[in-house]
Amino acid sequence: MVIAQTNFPHELALQNSGPPPLGYYLPRGQSRRAHVTPDHLVDNEEKLTVGGVDFTLIPIPGGESDDGLVIHIPSLDVAFTGDMSMPYLGSPTLAGGSAQGLFEAMQMIIDLRPRQLIHGHTALTDNYTIETFPGLLAALRDLERIVAAGIADGLTLVEILQLNHLPGVLKDHPVSVMPYLVTRDNFIQRVHRQRTGYWHRGGEGIERFAPAELAAALDLLAGESPAAFNTAGLALARRGEHALALHVVDLGLLSHPDDPELVGLRQSLLDSLVAQNQMLNPFKFMHYAALADLELAPPD
Repeated sequence: MVIAQTNFPHELALQNSGPPPLGYYLPRGQSRRAHVTPDHLVDNEEKLTVGGVDFTLIPIPGGESDDGLVIHIPSLDVAFTGDMSMPYLGSPTLAGGSAQGLFEAMQMIIDLRPRQLIHGHTALTDNYTIETFPGLLAALRDLERIVAAGIADGLTLVEILQLNHLPGVLKDHPVSVMPYLVTRDNFIQRVHRQRTGYWHRGGEGIERFAPAELAAALDLLAGESPAAFNTAGLALARRGEHALALHVVDLGLLSHPDDPELVGLRQSLLDSLVAQNQMLNPFKFMHYAALADLELAPPD
């Protein structure tokens, strides 16, 4: 029997109509379009007893998606939260995510006073514990205020990200610092995207240029030489700016696709980005691993 929140059909349609996921988000050959018909939809809090154990089903409005469903077992003081609280405010490749929905859901969990939270992923269960929620909620509310003020003051997304805002409330909640830091940049990007248009301060979005057009312009600056792209990529990598170096090298390869030094440097940069993100950002890890064409050997 499949039980889902009443907004599940809407979320499923959103997923199925969105762009293809990046990289290794799904097993090879598996369609991203799911077809699931729930047997029962939950639109209000419900009680359920299975094997003598009482469960409470609680619909929540966010934050990853609009169809969250918390499962509370009062007798054990345990709450199953799924992907309610993630480093991402909604999937990075899809529309969705709600700061206010996340705040409401987190406050509801705090009010339940569970002893243990079980999230949809082990790393979330280990790091987004119930002890982190009061400080994390206060910090994210403060961050939302900073993002809104930055938008109103005309700051660009990059300028808001570069504030590296660390709320003072975290001084009283040190256990909340790590989940806040891994959430911060993704939270900022989602809130900014939802509250701004497609033209931005400084001219971003007013004109759109294809990568091939940018590559051709940079190739003129480089004297139509792949060596200039290689030199720039190496210099950026030495400064620790591997993602920017990859962007420059990729543009160079559009004009000089067979240059062996650029091909080799690109692979080296991808290996570095995979290593940097493997423990911190699984979506970036999957993206860069796919670009690098990395694969795990099949099990024996």
